[in-house]
Amino acid sequence: MAKLSAAAVNAKELLSAKVTTPIAIDSLFEGADWQTKLTRTKVDIGMGKVYRSGTGVLAKVLEECGLASDAITDCLLAGGSSKIPKLQGTLAAFFAGEAGRTGIVKFDIPGDEVAAIGAAKQALTVSGTPIDEIETENVLTITPFDVCIKAGDGSLQTVIASGTPIPTARVFSVVTSADDQASVSLEFVERAAEPAALLTASLTGLEAAPAGETTVSVSLEISKAGQLRVSLTDSKTGKSVSGTA
Repeated sequence: MAKLSAAAVNAKELLSAKVTTPIAIDSLFEGADWQTKLTRTKVDIGMGKVYRSGTGVLAKVLEECGLASDAITDCLLAGGSSKIPKLQGTLAAFFAGEAGRTGIVKFDIPGDEVAAIGAAKQALTVSGTPIDEIETENVLTITPFDVCIKAGDGSLQTVIASGTPIPTARVFSVVTSADDQASVSLEFVERAAEPAALLTASLTGLEAAPAGETTVSVSLEISKAGQLRVSLTDSKTGKSVSGTA
């Protein structure tokens, strides 16, 4: 599989500049050699659904930001796959809109340069350096998914919504649901196609009391670096526990 994967990557790169390329792999399986010829058209047909799904993701992002596609003046592409002509064309058509705009998609910028500039800007944000002291555009980091509490029945309650600028914080309270409840445990997850567990925070040693009389304060913080910190505090005794993810 490693040989096949390497040949596929090489063919993808070649087909970004050529319309056809041969593929030859020595001893692919049980000593047998394998070779074929692959065309850019065949790849484009097979990958058409993937290209279109990409514009679907872009449309959703713009909708969540309250922007129309014609509000975007530049779209920078960097990386190996960004060199694929069909992908470039699909994105260009998406941003062209009814007005038929051209030149929005830029794909001639070196990938290493984009990565270096992006990393430098993110370092400024994380370090707390005032952005106006540097000649650069403002950088806004947001939460990519909803941060939720997972209930016992599997349902999710959003605490911090996706698209929230970070750093950010939330504080709320929960009460015990049973008499003499000795602990409170909250499971935090990211809302996705398959919810991803972030952390579980448990506060134990609560004093015996009727249901609803013990209040636990819950504090969530997401730092500039994207680290989640959760604290649970017994409002009566001050006892607390915290965790990070």
